[in-house]
Amino acid sequence: MQPGDEGGSRGRCLAELESQGVRFYRFGPGFMHQKVILVDDGAAVGTADFDHRSFRLNFEITVIADDDGFAAEVERMLAADFESSRPMKLDDLHRKGLFFRFTVQLARLMSPIQ
Repeated sequence: MQPGDEGGSRGRCLAELESQGVRFYRFGPGFMHQKVILVDDGAAVGTADFDHRSFRLNFEITVIADDDGFAAEVERMLAADFESSRPMKLDDLHRKGLFFRFTVQLARLMSPIQ
């Protein structure tokens, strides 16, 4: 098993993203399910994943706004979230025990086809 293979294709994707400069953070105070995009003066905030299950079964939504004030508010929210987070490297996942790696693979078996 090569480094990055613990998550199968996702592990390889994370390794590729990390090699391109993408940074990963772990939120400390609790569980966060939101999906947020902030680009220039526009922002999107919601819970929907980009898959059929989120859109057709779970009826999750995302709000997209092209508004300076909303984007500034989202930027402040993200800054506060990063203050409560710690940087992570893919190597942090490699140090996880066998039980963690097993349960990740088991969870992937139960997830919808993507």
